[in-house]
Amino acid sequence: MAAPARGRAARPRTPTVAEHHAEWLGLLRPEGPFLTVPVLAEVLPHGLDVVPDEVRDRVRQGWVEVREAPDLLTPAWVELILTELLRYPAAARADGSTLPAAGASGLRPDLLLLGPQPAGGRAVRLHVYRRPAGTPLTRAVGDRPALVEQAAALCRDTGTPLALLTNGRHWVLAHARPGQPTGWATFDADLWLEEPLLLRAFATLLAMARVLAPPTTPDGGHSTSLAGLFARSAEALTQVTTTLGDQVRQAVELFVGELARLDRESHRTLLDGVSERDIYRGALTVLMRLVFLLYAEEQRLLPVADPLYAQAYAASTLYDQ
Repeated sequence: MAAPARGRAARPRTPTVAEHHAEWLGLLRPEGPFLTVPVLAEVLPHGLDVVPDEVRDRVRQGWVEVREAPDLLTPAWVELILTELLRYPAAARADGSTLPAAGASGLRPDLLLLGPQPAGGRAVRLHVYRRPAGTPLTRAVGDRPALVEQAAALCRDTGTPLALLTNGRHWVLAHARPGQPTGWATFDADLWLEEPLLLRAFATLLAMARVLAPPTTPDGGHSTSLAGLFARSAEALTQVTTTLGDQVRQAVELFVGELARLDRESHRTLLDGVSERDIYRGALTVLMRLVFLLYAEEQRLLPVADPLYAQAYAASTLYDQ
């Protein structure tokens, strides 16, 4: 067998499905608990759906036009996305004014998406809020909470965990269930053509079939619907939190045990005058701060790419050092 030619460039490695999902989630940068990569890789093993060329061309042309006259064309643009990209049929829509108002603001969704129930009938699957161009969706205005937080409160009150808010450019997908924090992410239409993965992710998650499907299967498990994906992800995050708690407790035990050994070797001078409670609290504080720093560095919230920070401050480089 002939040896491979020297200097031949190696073929680029094809990203795994998990890496594919991690890439668009990284571009999206959700706030709060959102969808997890393992759940996405399990439910979407072939990656994101492909947006047909003709639909992508309509989206491209529509966005070019709406940027020229956002106040005039935003309603038509929103309808284009709901109808042609997400394919929400008229038969699945209902007027949001039928819901009770949320809080003192009197907030109601503009549109409800209804999906079939396994036992018959239909149930609300998604609240849709359409706002004028430039309307803030994720930040408070005056003494009122952010619109996304108001929408999340109505999700909890009504038992419908999903809401979609838009001002034309920004499309905020929010998830909120009773007793749980709000998770949301903003899809920026201005980036859809620059970052095609974001357009595909938006179309995949909010596609008619995924939104309107029941959140549970006949046997009571989580379905592959959008609500089901969030429920699966919440369980996965709970498992991660439990595992992390166990690991931190084990690390505290190891750390305190090592301090006790060093104290014995120093003939009890190392921890002289320090109570057992203070030793435990100090060890726990140090380890939880390390966990915080490791997460922040992994999410690139701290300048880990800067050589000075990496060499002198980063927690993630301590092990190698």
